[in-house]
Parts: sequence; C-alpha cells; structure tokens
Amino acid sequence: MASPVRVTVTGAAGQISYGLLFRIASGHMLGPNQPIILQLLEIKPAMKALSGVVMELDDCAFPTLVEVIATDNPELAFGDADYVLMVGARPRGPGMERKDLLQANARIFTKQGTILDESASRNVRVLVVGNPANTNALITVSKLSRLDSTQVTAMTRLDHNRATSLLAGVVERPTTSVKRVAIWGNHSTTQYPDIHHALVDGKPAMNLVDEEWMTEEFIPRVQKRGAEVIAARGLSSAASAGSAAMDHIRTWIEGTKSNDWTSMAVYSDGSYGVESEIMYSFPVRCRRGKYKIVQGLNINEFSRERMTVTENELIEERDAIRDLLWPVQMFRCNSNLQPLQTSQACAWVRFLSVTAAAWSNRSWWRVNRPDSWFRKNWIPWSCLGLPGPGRRKRGEKQGHFKQQRRLGCFFGFRWWLASAKVGKTGDLVVQSFRFSNSSLWRNLDSQRRSGE
Repeated sequence: MASPVRVTVTGAAGQISYGLLFRIASGHMLGPNQPIILQLLEIKPAMKALSGVVMELDDCAFPTLVEVIATDNPELAFGDADYVLMVGARPRGPGMERKDLLQANARIFTKQGTILDESASRNVRVLVVGNPANTNALITVSKLSRLDSTQVTAMTRLDHNRATSLLAGVVERPTTSVKRVAIWGNHSTTQYPDIHHALVDGKPAMNLVDEEWMTEEFIPRVQKRGAEVIAARGLSSAASAGSAAMDHIRTWIEGTKSNDWTSMAVYSDGSYGVESEIMYSFPVRCRRGKYKIVQGLNINEFSRERMTVTENELIEERDAIRDLLWPVQMFRCNSNLQPLQTSQACAWVRFLSVTAAAWSNRSWWRVNRPDSWFRKNWIPWSCLGLPGPGRRKRGEKQGHFKQQRRLGCFFGFRWWLASAKVGKTGDLVVQSFRFSNSSLWRNLDSQRRSGE
C-alpha cells in the first residue's frame, strides 16, 4: 500500500467539513488505495464539537484512515501537509459591512498563510473554500515565500457543477454529456457562468438553448443558487460544497478529461486581459497535479462585459485590504519586462542578489572613506551578504570575513527579498515581509525617489 498522505482541513467542526471529512477518509477524494492522515484545525471554542467528529471518524473504521489529529495549533495542523482545504472562515455577522468581513478574514488567512508556507510539504496543494474565497486565497498567496502561487487555488467548482447540472436539465441529457462549461471571475453573485463554448454530446450548447433562457434564467440562477438553497432549507449549501471541494482536488491531481476543462480560481497572469494580482476563475486544464489556463477562447462583447464586472469586484476587494497583502514596498524600477508570475520574478531577484553578493570578495565593494554616505547611513551589510564598510582589523583572520559573507549571502536575502512581482505595466516590485528594520528601507526609498 502507498505511504500515507496528510490532508489538512480547517474549520473542521463546521457543517461543510462534517459532510466532507467522512468522504475524504473513505477514499472518495484520493482513491481507495491511498492511506490518509487527517489533520483537523479548529478554534478553541469549537474543540469539543470537533472531538465528537473525531469519535465518529474512529467509529467508521475506514480502512484508508490511518490517523486523525485534532488541534487548535496551526503549526501542527499544517505540518508536512500534502493537501490543505481551507474551509474555515469568519462568517458575516449582524451589522458587519463587506469591508469589515474582508479585514476580519484577512487577519485569519494572514496568520494561516504564513504558517502554511513555513510548515506544509513543499509540494502541497491548497484549496480555499471559506468565503470570500477568492480574496482569502489572495491573502494566502501574498504570504508565500517558500511555496509558489500556483499551489493555491480558490473554489468555483461548486458554481461549475451547478451550471453543468442546470444545462443538462434543460436539454434533458445526463451531466456526463455536458463539457466545457466555464465560470469566470469571483465566487459571488457577479460571477459569469459561460456556455458559449460548452458542448452537449459534442454539439454546441448554444444551438440547443434559447439565448433568452441563458440571459434571463441560466446566468441569474447559477449566480444566486446559494441564496435559493438557503431559502429552501434554512441553511447554506454544505453537502454540495464539500462534494465540489473533493471534485476540485481530484481533478487537479488526476487531470481533466480529454476535450474538456474545469473551472478554478487561480492567481491571474493577465490572460484574457484580466488584472493581475487577483484570484480570478478561469477555465483550466489539469495534468499531473498542475493546471494551465485555457488560452485562445473567443470572447464576445456579451461575455467581456460580464467578465469585467466580476473582475472589478475582485479589484475592489483586493484594494480594500491591500495594506495587509504586501505591507512594505522596497523599491520599484521601470522596465520593459513582460508580466511574470510572482515565483519567477522572485527567483530572478534572488539569483541576481546572490550573484551580486558573490562579488563581495572584490575590493571595490568595500567602503573605506570616513565621510562615506554608507558610513553615515549605516546598513546591516552582513544581513545582505556584503562585507560592510571598512577592511578587517590588523591580525583578524580573513576566514572570519569570508564566513560572514557566505552566511549573509545564504540567509540574509531570504529575509530581505521575501517576495517580488512584475505588474501589467512591467514594473518590478520587490517587497519584504520579515525584515525588521523596514523603516530604514522606506527612508532609503524616499531618498532615492526625491533624487529622480
């Protein structure tokens, strides 16, 4: 039998998780031959309820369930996790405005995202389910330095499944006959369920339905299906949300079927003219645990208008909590670079930084003049992998100096250059999350800007 994998579920005592955990433990998500260690995270007030869930999991005696860890410690819950389902989120309370909800969740996902980056497996796959899922996923991505932005997604598979089911019902065919449905944008009432490229038994779906039905019934019903469920049963979607989460992970791992795609909210790379630095739902194809946005689809004026509406909502959500995403902007340099993924830009910046530090053996890196600007404006050179002002003292071993530079080169840039990104305008932005003396760098940046 295969080695056990660790699956982390946050908000594990909630109603979505209650239906989800038993199906994961029984092998419905990863297969009947894959042993699983469940790592369940909850807040302290819900730990008693979670203990009851653990009892039920034990009582089921699933052959694939190796161990259950229930904790309120994020470091333990995310430790070596191979799959993370971030179900838990702050619900909207009475009198709470949308901005208040965004900021409340930002604090939760800031902490969890940081610990996730430090503790999880290097090849972890992360799905954010808790609403507002797209922006919660963006917060998580903004805290990554070790992991890659492509390892975090937000769930629009529930909307995808709803659209597929509704289309199959109106043409009176099974859901397996429907392919290429797409969900664009946010997991909210602004989302755009698109059937312009959908196929039913290989035939274009638009030839089988009325355009009026699509605009007046299909799109609004998919957008507001969650409210329809609440009105009918008095509670929000739970079983269908849990099922969609498993579909999302399973498709991500096993891959999409031929001539088909699925919908996932991913970190935008500018495809179809969508703003970067947001988590936007695209049609994607998956293979070997990786996804790729479907390119080259014809977007008509009708679709473009609705895609822009949901894009603008995501931009507003991002801007409402921007100060919590990338708190310290180190510097910005104009260039003609093409837009890059965060991880690619970060890799290039670190490579160039370490290369520069390697030149520290050369004498022209050393600053000896007493009136030097660098002496007046002290900088912790050892953290940057540089030798610092002045030469070694008489009698001091040169090996000490070399060791200091090597350690600084290896460790210092991990602290200083925590993240980098290239925007749509081609501006390279390097940002720091861990450097303690950030005010120094803001002052240096302002001095540089005033001299431009």
